[in-house]
Amino acid sequence: MRDEIWVFIEYQDGEMIENCKEILYEAHRLARIKGKTVHALVMGKKVKEVYEDIKRYGVVTIYSVEHSLLATYTTDAYVAALESVLTMYRPLLLFMPSTTDCRDLAPRLAARMKTGVVTDCVKFTWGSDDVLLMTKFIYNRKAHCTFDSHTGRTQLATVLPKVFPPALPKQCEEEVPVYNVPIRLNSSDIRTQVLGVIEAEASSVDLSEASMIVAGGRGAKSKEGFMLIHELAYALGASVGASRVATDEGWVPFERQIGQTGKVVAPKLYIACGISGAIHHTMGIKDSGTIIAINYDKSAAIFGLSDIGLVGDMHEVIPLLIQKIQKYKEEQKTVAQQREVAEIR
Repeated sequence: MRDEIWVFIEYQDGEMIENCKEILYEAHRLARIKGKTVHALVMGKKVKEVYEDIKRYGVVTIYSVEHSLLATYTTDAYVAALESVLTMYRPLLLFMPSTTDCRDLAPRLAARMKTGVVTDCVKFTWGSDDVLLMTKFIYNRKAHCTFDSHTGRTQLATVLPKVFPPALPKQCEEEVPVYNVPIRLNSSDIRTQVLGVIEAEASSVDLSEASMIVAGGRGAKSKEGFMLIHELAYALGASVGASRVATDEGWVPFERQIGQTGKVVAPKLYIACGISGAIHHTMGIKDSGTIIAINYDKSAAIFGLSDIGLVGDMHEVIPLLIQKIQKYKEEQKTVAQQREVAEIR
């Protein structure tokens, strides 16, 4: 068993996703305590494009797995590839982001390797004999539980986003070696085939990964009234969230709920529409960047947390906001078109 902490890197457009930067921050903290080293594992078809970004975050080594069958995620291909790599190198720990792919991948990989996995972790501490203690919320965040793994095999964990601060990029003073790990994959062993990828609308993006969220509460008054939230989110390119009241009423699915009994979020922009600001909701948004509140009750608790407060009925305010947004977009489009014409001339 090597004294290495590995971080599984997911990337988009040649850059790591934010969740991986947060994991690298925590991995380096844990490594310093025990004198261990942090390494990156990246998989896919064209992985070279992300090397330069990874090197800026203090990893000792980049383990690279490149194969045509890894171009698009499938459970069979990624489990087989990861099992092969981990069996070969046997790192002490493998951290993975809590993304859709890794939530599918980690449990299957753990079963294949006969080791333990703890998903959606929010805290890590060292126990005895280099065993990592992994903490996660249970019972809809009403309690937390700490697990350890004494299997003697690589310990696996997925890490919730927005829990740790992101690692800061640094100028790479020393060359970071890249190890191209050879693997064998056969198309006959892949039971699923990806025929195409349909990009999700911004309003349906996982709330924990959203940079902008428009959320509605009791003030929407009905499922039809809640459609205003969807319309504002669409105009902004934001995700849709909700308070517990809205999900209990069936206006939106439970996975859109934000708060102690739902998702904890930290977007750059959070717009609360018709939400009073009860503590079980605000605990889920307190780390957001800019919070804008719309509520007809000027004494609503949500105004105490918001950076900008609009006192008024959301059914009157939101249509005006949408008009302003659409007008701004049209103006920007006109400016861009004029610039293109000027460049041609």
